[in-house]
Amino acid sequence: MKKIIIVFLVLYSGSIKAQYFMPEIASEDMFISKEVYVVTNNNDTIRGKHVGSSFTMGLLKSFNLKTSDGTKMKFKAADVKTVAIKPNKITNIEGSFTAVGLKNLEAFNDVINREWIFYDQAQQPTKKEKYALMQLVNPGFDSKIKVYHNPSPNAKKTRGIPGLGGFGGGDDKSYLVVYEGEKSKLYKKGKYKKEAINDLYKNCPVFIENYEGDKFKWKNFAEHVYVYDQLCNE
Repeated sequence: MKKIIIVFLVLYSGSIKAQYFMPEIASEDMFISKEVYVVTNNNDTIRGKHVGSSFTMGLLKSFNLKTSDGTKMKFKAADVKTVAIKPNKITNIEGSFTAVGLKNLEAFNDVINREWIFYDQAQQPTKKEKYALMQLVNPGFDSKIKVYHNPSPNAKKTRGIPGLGGFGGGDDKSYLVVYEGEKSKLYKKGKYKKEAINDLYKNCPVFIENYEGDKFKWKNFAEHVYVYDQLCNE
């Protein structure tokens, strides 16, 4: 049945892209970005150039930009919905060689040519109400499930083994996930199957029907989110 669903998606959307999460951007690469814009909680869009950031334990807590007229502005994570960064070519090239799941030339080119990198405001998975700006790694198939790079210094990766036909680095062993604007939740490789089936995808019976009996692997996380986005976004 899973194959039938995939065929349906191919016919419905014209093609099904190789699924992968976008690579993270290093904090120092923000300073060499071409352009940035901020969308505030009031839906105002402010454009300029990145001139400073504040990170705590890898989390982006505030963002500074300078507008075209020279005005400097500082935004705290709780005050903005999105920060978008336009990377230069060097940033994209570096990201393509460390990205997860780039197993073909199409995926490699998508990273090389990406126009924007997005950071969204999200509530942290803590008891207290704390916010940070987190890098979205599934732009374009994030209508319900938003997956973010885990910025923790303790976040682990599997060992990358470059080979013929594969450009990617090691797999991330954890991601922060937000479902329909809820508080973010940490998903880890070792507990992914149990927690994702019972929690993340539980409100989509057609998804469960077509995936529950298969080998539900962490390496296919991006595919799962994409299929869920296509089938269960009502």
